[in-house]
Amino acid sequence: MIRSTRSDLSNFSDFFLSGQGLRKFVNSLATTFRFFYRFLIIPAICLGALTGCASLFSGDTSDEEGAGSKFQRRADQKALALNPSDFILDGNFVLIEAPVAEPLDISDKAKEGYRRALVLMRKKQFSNAQAYLKPLVIDYPELSGPYVNLAIARKDTFVEAQLKESVSRKANKNQKKVKKIDSSQAEKGSASSDIQSVNNSAKDAKDGDKAALLTPEYLAQEGNPRMLLNAAINANPLNFDAYLVLANIERKLGHFDEAKSALERGLAQWPHHSRMLDNYGILNDLYLNDPLSAYRAYDLARRIYLAKQLQQSLEPDKKIVKQYKGWLVDLERRIPEQQKSELEAYKQSIVKAATPSTAVSDAKAVDKPEPALESQVEQDAPSKKEAEKGNEDNE
Repeated sequence: MIRSTRSDLSNFSDFFLSGQGLRKFVNSLATTFRFFYRFLIIPAICLGALTGCASLFSGDTSDEEGAGSKFQRRADQKALALNPSDFILDGNFVLIEAPVAEPLDISDKAKEGYRRALVLMRKKQFSNAQAYLKPLVIDYPELSGPYVNLAIARKDTFVEAQLKESVSRKANKNQKKVKKIDSSQAEKGSASSDIQSVNNSAKDAKDGDKAALLTPEYLAQEGNPRMLLNAAINANPLNFDAYLVLANIERKLGHFDEAKSALERGLAQWPHHSRMLDNYGILNDLYLNDPLSAYRAYDLARRIYLAKQLQQSLEPDKKIVKQYKGWLVDLERRIPEQQKSELEAYKQSIVKAATPSTAVSDAKAVDKPEPALESQVEQDAPSKKEAEKGNEDNE
């Protein structure tokens, strides 16, 4: 066995050392090298060359753009960076004290019913809550709280029904447009008739609403949220939750001007209502495309926040201060050139209007003894407000 192995090795060495074996070995190495060279080395070299060319080409054309975008980012960071001045009020800013409604006397039974209604509302058991709120609307029509909470309990159903009705009206309108009419005169006559009919129906509906507002029984059983909220405002113009909920409903229905009007009515009663100012800013910023009005609202809300913190000897939250500053910087860029002078005049008026006075507390206005249901009042919100203007949550 050993001898045969040695013989094989001797034969192999003789074969390898011979010219024929060496040539075959060299040829096999050459074949292997050609394979690697053709399928691995050349593609790698080409790919590297193309990558280098691409990076050089890209750098040559985008160098100016890259520098510009980098400069813009640095400018943004500098503009949004917090400075000591961001935490200081202009002059001596004065908080307007919240007007408070006179307390009303109601029975202990009514108070207990209202308390139970609020508990159920917080649990979003709206049907059960209405059982306690309806008697309060009928027995105590001078109280605004039951109106507001009853409107909140019916709000989602009302909005959904109104949106469906709006879609249905649009569909019917489109169907009418598709129909062929014999003459243009007939079409004009039909359109005029339809418009007159709609106007008459709208007038009748408004008259019906006004009559219904005078009937607490009707409001308790059939009143829609819009009727109930207007009744609440008539009963107590200082129930600010009524304005907020009404504006929220109108915004969801796409009635942005009506939502703005509701907030303006509330701010006329108390100009320093923080949540109402935030909602007003969001509405003008995201829905009405009025950056100047939004700027004023956010800036006032920012100063109110700083004044509250200062009055309570609390350090302002940097996140809140920076959020307001970001909104204001963004809005200032978007304000049209023709309104820049108005913006500068507004900034100057802030400094000139500052008077030497001490800030006063803005205690929460409530319709005593019926506390407003804060957990149900929604904030307009702000895709900004999500962060961007974000949020349909309360403060």
